[in-house]
Amino acid sequence: MSESTHRKRIGDFLVERGMLREESIDQILEYCEAKQLRFGEAALELGLISADELKEALATPYHREIVFHLESRYFPLDTKEVIPLDRIIEFGVLPLGKKKITKWFTHKLRLNVGTLSPENPTFEDWWLTRPEEERDAYELEFFQVLPGPFLEVLKDHFGTTESSIKSALATSRVSEVLRDYIERADEILVDNDSARKGAGTSG
Repeated sequence: MSESTHRKRIGDFLVERGMLREESIDQILEYCEAKQLRFGEAALELGLISADELKEALATPYHREIVFHLESRYFPLDTKEVIPLDRIIEFGVLPLGKKKITKWFTHKLRLNVGTLSPENPTFEDWWLTRPEEERDAYELEFFQVLPGPFLEVLKDHFGTTESSIKSALATSRVSEVLRDYIERADEILVDNDSARKGAGTSG
């Protein structure tokens, strides 16, 4: 899976933290090229992030972290049922296929787990409560994924709708990263809608 990972750029960091919508990145890059600005400066001028959010992104060593490049069309279906959907949403994890490994002349399966959080102790604690034959069948390896592609996989392969995810927000059983991303996305949509209405009434 290493060939599908890449170093995080500032845009990846902002998307992961729910500060920016993934679909805004192309708009920012075009603005960067047209105005000869850096990514953060362009996002700030376009009003897509705040000065405080940019400051936080620049102060964080995001470039040292590794993120898995998740694409819905390549989602492995052979391990889809390993983690129940409600736990996927609660812990912000996805089963991303398995690989046979050999250790000390014994064979075992490694389960690749995409996670929205670099550290996910609550999922690991839950995994230890699984029936022994299921729990011991796999050795876990974690790869960090971004919330945008994560939601695409839920929609395409688990039949999850936007309304069902938002209904889940009313409970406490939703990954904090996912919750922050969705709530932030709604704020951006509302702000953009208000701006369009304001432009339509001016003049």
